Amino acid sequence: MKLVYTVFRKINHLFAEISGYLIAVIVVLLLLDTLGYLVRFQIPMMIELAVFTTIAAAYLGLSYTEEIRAPVKVDAVLIRLPATFRRWLEFIWGVISLVVIGLTSYAAYLKAIESIGDGESIAGEYPLPLAPIRTVIAVSLFLYGIQILFNLIMDLRSRGEEVD
Repeated sequence: MKLVYTVFRKINHLFAEISGYLIAVIVVLLLLDTLGYLVRFQIPMMIELAVFTTIAAAYLGLSYTEEIRAPVKVDAVLIRLPATFRRWLEFIWGVISLVVIGLTSYAAYLKAIESIGDGESIAGEYPLPLAPIRTVIAVSLFLYGIQILFNLIMDLRSRGEEVD
């Protein structure tokens, strides 16, 4: 189990690093687009590329944020609850999250396969294929779900050690 988790963490870190580099690419794309407008030379499909890059950057970082337990959530109510009740509530929320992300990941996988098969693309001067970004979304959601599962297992193990 530890070896699998170690390999998985390395994948998370790699994807988080790629996500950071994609943020730099977004800045460059938007800068080029802005400069293009200033000199009255518009680069075709630049905004669409920036949007695709933004989506990829956001999704690739999901699993890592879950690994370090830093997803966006509201703790205003949770911090006022007793510790035992809060841990159980977080566990139940984790199970619900796992189911929802599992279903969403499966739907994203089906949509990615459909995009690959149909050759779906965004119409424009240069058609942009949708398959790569949909594949990134599907893989990222799958990794996010696996990380939620790892966190649930680690939480259960830590609860078992607290009882002993």
